[in-house]
Amino acid sequence: MSDQELLIAIAQKDERAFNLFYERYSRVLAQFALKCTRDESFSKEIVQLFWIRVWEKPLEIKTDDSDSAYKYLSKFFMFRMLDIIKERAENKEIYCEYIEDFDLQSYNISDDMDMKELHAVIDKALNNLPDTYKEIFRLLYVDELSVSETAKILSLNERTVNYKSRECVDNIKKSLDAWYTSKSTGVSPKSDSILADFVRNLSFVVIINSHFYF
Repeated sequence: MSDQELLIAIAQKDERAFNLFYERYSRVLAQFALKCTRDESFSKEIVQLFWIRVWEKPLEIKTDDSDSAYKYLSKFFMFRMLDIIKERAENKEIYCEYIEDFDLQSYNISDDMDMKELHAVIDKALNNLPDTYKEIFRLLYVDELSVSETAKILSLNERTVNYKSRECVDNIKKSLDAWYTSKSTGVSPKSDSILADFVRNLSFVVIINSHFYF
C-alpha cells in the first residue's frame, strides 16, 4: 500500500494501516529526535506524542506525486518537535534560552516550499562563508566533534575554532531571523541582538540537524 492509501485507511481507524505506516517511518524519526535532544526519555516522549497525533489526524500528513509521505512527514515532525520544545520551555520543564524570540509555535506547513526556502536560507548562509568556516561548522554541528577534536583536525587553536564557529552560527541565525520575519505578517524586523546565544537553543539544534538529516 502507498503512503496515501495508508493515511486514508488510518483516518478510518484501521490499526493495521497505522502499524504499517509506523513501521515504515518510526525508526528514522526516533533517530532524529534522539540526535537532536540527546535525551532518550525526552526523545521517546516527543515521538510518542507525534504518533498519537498521526493516529488522530492522519490527513494532516501530505504525500508527493509518488504518494510518498517522507518529505512532508519529516518536516511536519520537525515543526511538531519545535512546538513541544517551546511548550516545555515556557513551562520551565526544559531550558531553552531565547526560545520565545524564534516563535514557531503552531507553525503550519502549507506545502513543501516553506521547507525548501528554509534550507535554501541555510545553504546560502553557509556558502557565503570561507571554506575554513564551513569545515569548522560541519565538524562541530554535523559530525558532532568537540572543539578540541576540530582544532586538531584543522591544525588550528581552540580559540580560533570557537571564534569561527560563532561567526558561522551568527551568520545562519541572522539569515533564519530575516527569513522568519519575512514569513510572519505584521512582525517587524528583529535586532541583531535578539537571537543572541541562539546556538544554545534546542530549536536551533533541531533546525540545523533537519537540514543535514532529512
